[in-house]
Amino acid sequence: MNSPNKNRNITKTQLTEKLKADIDILTNDLKKTLTNLENLQSFFYFKIYSIKFLLLLRMLSIGPKKKS
Repeated sequence: MNSPNKNRNITKTQLTEKLKADIDILTNDLKKTLTNLENLQSFFYFKIYSIKFLLLLRMLSIGPKKKS
């Protein structure tokens, strides 16, 4: 009969390598997430400044008029 612990015999070096690989994967995922958040932030800044610009144009009465 196979012992449940038989497959759990892992060396310290193997465990270290596995942990390093897992940390690398998590680090890459975090970098991608950060990049996505930075892109999203840039997009929202663009949208906010576009809206502010349109409001300024409307206040100056040179912007696009509402269609009635």
